[in-house]
Amino acid sequence: MSIGTYVTHSTFSNLTQTGVIPNPPHVFPAAPKSKVFVLSRDSTVSHKLTNASFAVVELASLRDIRIQLSVNTASCVVYDIDIAPNETKQAIEHLWRLAIGIPVIAISNDISCGNVRNAMRCGASEFCSKSFDGERLEDVVERALERDRNGNPSPMEVRRRIASLTEREKEVIENCLQGTVTKVIAKHLDVTYQTIDKHRKKALRKMGAGSMVELSNMLFRTTLSSLGCDYEFNA
Repeated sequence: MSIGTYVTHSTFSNLTQTGVIPNPPHVFPAAPKSKVFVLSRDSTVSHKLTNASFAVVELASLRDIRIQLSVNTASCVVYDIDIAPNETKQAIEHLWRLAIGIPVIAISNDISCGNVRNAMRCGASEFCSKSFDGERLEDVVERALERDRNGNPSPMEVRRRIASLTEREKEVIENCLQGTVTKVIAKHLDVTYQTIDKHRKKALRKMGAGSMVELSNMLFRTTLSSLGCDYEFNA
């Protein structure tokens, strides 16, 4: 039997009886299914996406996304800005900090130019009317998922790299991105300059960046400005 010959069930049984067992075929794990997080009081939104074969996760609040988010899965958020029209900017910024760089699709009953422009300025990557048909929403969601999984590196990959950092490495690198000098970071953490340098180098290696400038450019390309952390030291 040559290499690459297909082994049928009966052939495999005969080989087993003779004591000659071929190497079992390697089984690759299925790719994780993309997730669509939905935060809306309108249940038809989730129903339409579920019917379109998307893996839908309904959120009760913005903070719930941190529990559900997977760093190895392309994701996006469908956010109903009618829930709190005056808090659109804060809500989208909060989503970005909890789920770093995740594409946000704003939906609303108000499709006026002013409302659309405001949602996009607040950070939404797409805007869709809640009176949409299922096919229109499906296209918008698919574009958002493609945006999350594509790029060099992709936002999804950047989130995976950030998740590999320790809390101390995040703390150091976030403050370096904010322009905080090593002396101030070392003082607040009560460690030596050498320790700060060590954490910075390890964090840069995990992020796949050769310098803080390269890391900053990487984050900028994925529409991020930071690691999504709240660490901040004042001189």
